[in-house]
Amino acid sequence: MVPRLIFIFCCLTNQLALGQTCPNGWEFKNVISATEAQFSYCVEPRPGNLGQQIFIGYRINFRSYKEVRFTVVIKTTCGNEIKKKIYLPEAKSGVLYSGGGFFGEIYMGFSIWKEDCNNPENRIAGLQIVDYTFKVDEDISSTTHDEIQTEDEERIMQLEEKQRTQNEKTSKVLEEKESIQSRTKKEDDDDNEATPYIESESDRQRRLRMESLINRDWDEDQTMTTAITNTAGVMTSALSSNMDNDDEDDELFSYLKGTIGLGLNHIPVLSNLTLVQNNLQTGGNKVTYSTKIGNTNHPVVSMGMMFSMFNNTFISFRIQPFASLGLNAFESNVSGTHLTYGGYSALGFGRRFKFLLKGGYAWRNGNVTYDNILTGRDESGTSSYDYSTLQYGAGLYWGFEGHDFFAEISAYKENVSFLKNRKSDVYSYEIKLSFTYIALVLQFTPNYPIAGELKYFNITDRKKQGLWIASLYVPFKIFSID
Repeated sequence: MVPRLIFIFCCLTNQLALGQTCPNGWEFKNVISATEAQFSYCVEPRPGNLGQQIFIGYRINFRSYKEVRFTVVIKTTCGNEIKKKIYLPEAKSGVLYSGGGFFGEIYMGFSIWKEDCNNPENRIAGLQIVDYTFKVDEDISSTTHDEIQTEDEERIMQLEEKQRTQNEKTSKVLEEKESIQSRTKKEDDDDNEATPYIESESDRQRRLRMESLINRDWDEDQTMTTAITNTAGVMTSALSSNMDNDDEDDELFSYLKGTIGLGLNHIPVLSNLTLVQNNLQTGGNKVTYSTKIGNTNHPVVSMGMMFSMFNNTFISFRIQPFASLGLNAFESNVSGTHLTYGGYSALGFGRRFKFLLKGGYAWRNGNVTYDNILTGRDESGTSSYDYSTLQYGAGLYWGFEGHDFFAEISAYKENVSFLKNRKSDVYSYEIKLSFTYIALVLQFTPNYPIAGELKYFNITDRKKQGLWIASLYVPFKIFSID
């Protein structure tokens, strides 16, 4: 009977202490009460910028253990389960463990992200503690829950006085803590009690890092949205002007046109990454460095000019300078800027149907940063590329009746600057379709060499990937000569 009363007394005092550690407005719940320990948790009322957070807390009742291991099973409102394995060395009798990181590499504060359960109101349905074991001594493998529960009553009675003394000390500490908080608490409108939770420096740095990434992604998305909106407005105005132009390009001696448009670039690039993981054996962090083959996908705003001469003769000449600027917008955990400029030229033989000798030059530069901390993975890295490519090839042009109405296909061989003297067969292809008022250009290279810095380990065979560029532009006449 006495051990049972002791057990009930410990449960009540444990619930009181754990309940006091919950942040203001959070809900306290008791998970399981066993002879050796009580488990409870605090849950955030709804998801926020750091996901929906949950803090686990427990206290050892009667004896200290060399180590404690258990598994937290968080059940989401979406029907799935998330499991977290917890390890605690030197678990002391009567001590309340809760919140963020404490002994070793334990982190008993978890966040349920929208990738785990995309419920904007509540993602956490409940929590279970399973597979818990308590190791008494290094020479003893482990004692399970059932074994500890069968300990003789005499030993429990001997620990009763020790537990009572510990509870009194804990009560005094809590009273002193509340007294200090009441003296230092700032006055506010709702006069709520100050929360005893103290954010650790590592948690603060992690929170600030997450907030910075959220703000950065938002700013980048807003900047690109504004650029696309303004460019689309200029394209609409140019389109209206182009509709009033009835000139047959093939019948003009020369003309100069401007172009403005939007596009999407897909460029292969190397990524240099750093992964930080908790090391339970050493009590520190394990850092892994790697270089991976990837790519960058980014929207661009482009502009250019088209200067064409001798269009009404058998031999014609055309030159097209261009430039584009892009951001890694509308993509979480990635930020970057990209600049491309260059030009193309073509020497045509024919009138409505032409054979083209073509050449081109393009310089590409980009810098990208990655940070996956918002996904719960402490991985960050960079990608950068800075190179030029010289193209030469041939194409075919079909001109149709009507203003600026034609189709053109081309094939190039490329000399990429970072390959230097290495033998490489890089071939690219281009399709251009102009529908009187608006034009579409598609460029594709099926086996493009990987650009970027190889920083952490040597990739002996950089497997080539596809490079493609798609753009939609509106031409508008600046002047023409009949």
